[in-house]
Amino acid sequence: MHSLSSNTNEKIVYAKKLGGCKKTRDLNGEFLVEGVRLVKEFIKHAQGDISSIFVQDGSSFIENLNDNLLDKTYIVPSHLLQKIADADTPQEVIAIAKQKPKGKAVLGDKALYLDRVQDPGNIGTIIRTAVAAGFSDIIINGSCDVYNCKVVRSTMGAIIFANIIEGNIELLKRLKAENYTILVADASGNNALTKKLSFKNPILCIGSEAFGIHPDIKQLATQLISIPMDNRVESLNAAISAAVLMYALK
Repeated sequence: MHSLSSNTNEKIVYAKKLGGCKKTRDLNGEFLVEGVRLVKEFIKHAQGDISSIFVQDGSSFIENLNDNLLDKTYIVPSHLLQKIADADTPQEVIAIAKQKPKGKAVLGDKALYLDRVQDPGNIGTIIRTAVAAGFSDIIINGSCDVYNCKVVRSTMGAIIFANIIEGNIELLKRLKAENYTILVADASGNNALTKKLSFKNPILCIGSEAFGIHPDIKQLATQLISIPMDNRVESLNAAISAAVLMYALK
């Protein structure tokens, strides 16, 4: 273990940049993991991805750490830990984890496609639900950075198990040619809840909260599907829509 006490220490400065700057995350292939529960998930399932751990002075969290992790651990006063943290609530532990290598467009029997979904909370919730529903292959196009601190927190650790792929409509075209079924969530689509859905290798496409699905993707769709609504409600947010439709397809 090591101790840090200066807010100008290079490790503190670097950790703060990771939390606030996508360019720094992309350049270094690392991101922040905040909070006791989430760091424990990474220790349990992705210990090898952890490069540094910052623990609040006096915290019992160090009892969770083996010798290998203790070598990467820095004891810091609470005010320095909060300088690193993105979350508003005080954090007892923050880790730096390595990003996964960019996912390859080799998919299983179903996948999720997110088109320009921007809200970090929505993205994180969608990733968490997708992993739970068996849609662990997640294609991202023009959406919020999945390693944004708010996204990572919202996944509650599910990001460890997600295969995140960056891909545009050209990838969808290729997958359709490989006999994947392109299902687009759209208000004009067929009611997805009226009968059990059965499609070969479905790729469920969810659009932007503000603008919906891109017209080019809609044109590419094998089928448009929708969730029935009471007349008083026009739409659900992206995370809720994705959850309902993924489980309908599951």
